[in-house]
Amino acid sequence: MEELYVFVQEFIKCGKELGIRYLEAFISAYKPTHQKIFYNAGLRTRGYIPSWKFDQQDEVFKDYILFNWFEGEISKDIKLIDEGKELFDILNLDLSSKSLGVIKRKNLFKQPRKWKISNIQKPIKLSLCIGIVAYLFMVLFSGIIAFITSEYYFWKNTISDLGSSIITPIPHLFDSACILAGIISIPFYYFLRKKLMSHTFPSENAVSERFPWLTNGLLRYGTLIGIFGGLGYVCVGIFSVERAGPNNIYHNSFAGIAFSGFVISILLYSISIVFFQAKIPKSYGIFGFFGPLLFFGLYYIFFSPLVEWLLLLSILTFIVPLIFWIFLK
Repeated sequence: MEELYVFVQEFIKCGKELGIRYLEAFISAYKPTHQKIFYNAGLRTRGYIPSWKFDQQDEVFKDYILFNWFEGEISKDIKLIDEGKELFDILNLDLSSKSLGVIKRKNLFKQPRKWKISNIQKPIKLSLCIGIVAYLFMVLFSGIIAFITSEYYFWKNTISDLGSSIITPIPHLFDSACILAGIISIPFYYFLRKKLMSHTFPSENAVSERFPWLTNGLLRYGTLIGIFGGLGYVCVGIFSVERAGPNNIYHNSFAGIAFSGFVISILLYSISIVFFQAKIPKSYGIFGFFGPLLFFGLYYIFFSPLVEWLLLLSILTFIVPLIFWIFLK
C-alpha cells in the first residue's frame, strides 16, 4: 500500500510537470483501500465500469471504477481516437432503424490465444493435489512396511529411519517422498502467495494504517523462506541417512533447514491470516502460529522421535488443506 501511495503522488506530479491537464486511472471495484488512496490524492470517481478487465486466474470479468483528475475546464471540442469515433457513431444510431443489423461483432475472441503461465495454472494446481496425496501415501506405506519388517515405532524411531535399509527394505520410497514434497512446495508457495494477495484486505486498524507494507512483506518473505525449506526437504531425500556424510552432517543440516523453513514460513503466513482479514478462518492462523512453533521448540529441547513426528504432522495439518483450497476455490 505504501508503494501505491508513492506511485499516485508521482503520477500526479509527473502529469503537472509535463503540463498534462487530465489524468485518469481504472481502480478495482473490490479494493476499497486502493480507491481511498486515489481519492485522498485528489482524484474523483467518474464512473463504474462493469466487466472491464478479464482476470486470467479466476477466469471472470471484473468491475473497475474510473478515477480522474484535471485542471481548468475540459474542452467540449474533444478529439476522438478511431475507436472513440466508432463508438460515438454506434451510440448515435436510430435504435428503430434496420441499420443496426449492419453492426457486426468483431472477432475478438477468435484470435489465437497467446501462451501465458495462467493457461497452465489449473493443471499445475491439480498436480499439487495429486502430488501431496501421493506423498502422504508414500510416507504411510513406508511406515507400515517398516513396522512389519523391523517393528518400527513412532515414539522410538525418527522420521529419517524410514530411509534406512536397516529398518525397511524399501528406503528409496521415503527418500522419493521427501524429494516429491520438496518439489511440490515451490509452486505451492507461489500460488498461495498469489491467492492470499487477492484475498487479503488490510483492515482499518493501527497496524495496517501505520505499516501498509507489512501485508506484502509477510507474504513475500513467507514464500521465500518456505521455498528455501522445500529445497532443504529435497536434499533430505537426496542425502538420506545412508548418504548423510561425516557424522550425518549433510542429512542433519538439510533436515534443520527444511523444518526451520517450513515453520518460519507458516509463522509469517499465520500472522497475515490473523491480522489482515484473509478469507481463511482466524483460528486457522492461530493454529499455524502456535502449533508448529511449539513442536519445533520442543523437538530441539528433547530431540524426541515422537515430538519430531508431531512437528511434521502440525506442518502438514497447516499446508495440506491450503493446497486443496488453492485448487478448489
